[in-house]
Amino acid sequence: MILSYTVPDGDSRKVHTILRRELRASAALVRRLKLCNAIFANGEPVFTDRMLKPGDVLTADVSAAEEPCDVVPEKGEVHIIYEDEGMLVVNKPCGILVHPSRARYMGTLSNFAAGYLLEKEGSGALHAVNRLDRDTGGVVVFAKNSYMKALLAEALEETGEK
Repeated sequence: MILSYTVPDGDSRKVHTILRRELRASAALVRRLKLCNAIFANGEPVFTDRMLKPGDVLTADVSAAEEPCDVVPEKGEVHIIYEDEGMLVVNKPCGILVHPSRARYMGTLSNFAAGYLLEKEGSGALHAVNRLDRDTGGVVVFAKNSYMKALLAEALEETGEK
């Protein structure tokens, strides 16, 4: 996932400020982006202290900075409600766990969703944004990267959902 921001007329700010305020990247994500050289201004790699001027286009490759996912992808049935570049929304049937645990490492909704993403996109990385109890069916939202997880979790919190 590529984040992009064009500096508006009459404005000039440092890359770090734009990443944190305008693109709402966490401090940890900014550090990871810096470490993997995934921050660009007008297509050229830049440091976060670089001052950008009006018309400059800042991009950051969030996928390049993604940490490895610890959910083991597994083939299984996934009922997709909605999917886009940043999230996967699925219907969880009753009787299935959302997350792997010490007692049950495979056969969870997360394993099946990771398997689906691995087959479709070549990466099984995902982050559960919400959870439901084993005996509860309903909607579960997965983010495809940590950036989207933070934004989606914030949106859920604003609505009073968890």
